[in-house]
Amino acid sequence: MLMLTLFSCDFDGVNQSFFTGELGLNVKINERTFHNWEKNEENEMNLNVYNYNILETKKALYKDDYPKRVYHNENTISTTWKKASFSKNDKNLEIVSKYIYEETKSKLEAQKMIGALNHEENLYTYSYLETTGKVTEIQLFVVDVTNLKLYVYEIFSH
Repeated sequence: MLMLTLFSCDFDGVNQSFFTGELGLNVKINERTFHNWEKNEENEMNLNVYNYNILETKKALYKDDYPKRVYHNENTISTTWKKASFSKNDKNLEIVSKYIYEETKSKLEAQKMIGALNHEENLYTYSYLETTGKVTEIQLFVVDVTNLKLYVYEIFSH
């Protein structure tokens, strides 16, 4: 399971060092504007949306060769930060668009996130697990630079 250490403790608190240290982002998280956790027959989905500001304007938005994450499952595959223009051809992200949402509010926020993935100036990275060649679990981070939003999205098996 790909559960984030970020959410395993306090849902109202933000672990700033996670974003700057492990994800390598040059951002200051201001507030969480959306949170929902839901289950369907096959999976669970967790979505958080944060507003952010740039920490140091003279530095890049992210560090090269990041995120630097350690997972408990050695089969976890991770990517580094990419421009969102690459997301259109990324088959590993299909699990996000094909997920069947139980709640309308989750679907609407996920659609905003997917929309952000269609703007090439935005960034994304993810980690995932595969079972028989199919992505079954994913942690996706999307940085919307226009709207100063950070999406943290997870799908994981029961």
